[in-house]
Amino acid sequence: MAEGGTVSANLTTVGYNMSDSLALQSDDPGRGLAAFLEAVRVMGQDSSYMTLQDDQAFKSAAPYADARSHNAVLAFAYAIDKVHERKPEAVTRVLESMRLDAAQAIAGDALDFTHENPTTAPVQTLHATEQSLGLRPEPSNDQEPRIVWFAERGTRTETYNE
Repeated sequence: MAEGGTVSANLTTVGYNMSDSLALQSDDPGRGLAAFLEAVRVMGQDSSYMTLQDDQAFKSAAPYADARSHNAVLAFAYAIDKVHERKPEAVTRVLESMRLDAAQAIAGDALDFTHENPTTAPVQTLHATEQSLGLRPEPSNDQEPRIVWFAERGTRTETYNE
């Protein structure tokens, strides 16, 4: 990029739609991700919020806030809250019995830890765009490339767990 290169938006892949575009859907996964992105936007406007490491204002990290990491932290916190003995094995046992969705503030598709792959999202054809959806704060460096993946309509396939 420093040499004047560019990122092509003419990219296609397959995977789980956990990109910001999911927040445009009117179902539970879409509403869950929309709520996450709204919280990121609100916190990104207030420089008093700090990152978890307390090393910088959240405002500088907000453009890169990751819903999957958010979901992982929530799942771990819910599991820890349910155990009576604070041992890793106990947390693992509880986690392996959990199913979390938008009602537990999961951003995107539900997580079902009773399966080897807890992702309940279907594998879909994903296309890239460089267009900002306006759902999160933009990086302060205007030269930084950003790709948003969106699902092709009609490509929802069976989930891995079905």
